[in-house]
Amino acid sequence: MQAQKNHLRTKIDGYEMVHRATHMAKSLYNLALYAIREHYQETNHVLTLKELFHRLKDHPYYLNLSSDHAQLTFRKVIQAYQSYFALLKLKKKGEYEEMVRPPRFLPKNGHFQLEFIQRQIKREGKFLRISFGRRGMQSLDRQYLHVRIPDNLLGLPIHGVRIISKFNNYFEIEFLYMPEEKIPDLDFSQHLGIDLGLDNLVTAVSTKETAFILKDVASNHTNHDGTSKLQGLNPNMTGRASEQERN
Repeated sequence: MQAQKNHLRTKIDGYEMVHRATHMAKSLYNLALYAIREHYQETNHVLTLKELFHRLKDHPYYLNLSSDHAQLTFRKVIQAYQSYFALLKLKKKGEYEEMVRPPRFLPKNGHFQLEFIQRQIKREGKFLRISFGRRGMQSLDRQYLHVRIPDNLLGLPIHGVRIISKFNNYFEIEFLYMPEEKIPDLDFSQHLGIDLGLDNLVTAVSTKETAFILKDVASNHTNHDGTSKLQGLNPNMTGRASEQERN
């Protein structure tokens, strides 16, 4: 999976929709972060995704977003805490020198990314129709956002989209896609014959009358080194072996 970033270009009403939705995602992120932090301070236990859902599922910040967006936002908060604890372990082992801080709250007037999975996007010609769900229709007055697909991605399958706020009046869109597999142009009329031997590891000859030999240098070195060591232990070994061969 690869990602391509582009400046998000849309109509004014589409921009306002994205601006409001990413701000709602920020509010839910901070709410989830507060719930996890408070619970951890009281119990020394980090809320799981299921526990977080049952705690916040009826909150207006959760209900403002589609269930997919809300769940993905929860996952991001939990991942942030998991990274925090992983760094703490490295810090205790002396393998990390920087100061480790718990995840921070996002600015009050800030934004948080929106991620759309495959079932939330649909191709319509040269455009992608991105769905904010039925809840989006209620909280944003619109359900769909249409964005143009970059020309170099028109023939490729797009599996997801991310909308990221870089600063207050600028949004980036990431297209998640699978690159086209390039099959090499092979000549199936040509062949290579391979012979595995004892003296030479591989002897190969092609139908283009080219040949090469691979020698087992490591094996020869090992045998020679082993013989030298044995001779060092018993200088008469080679002589005795020769006498045995003559007899």
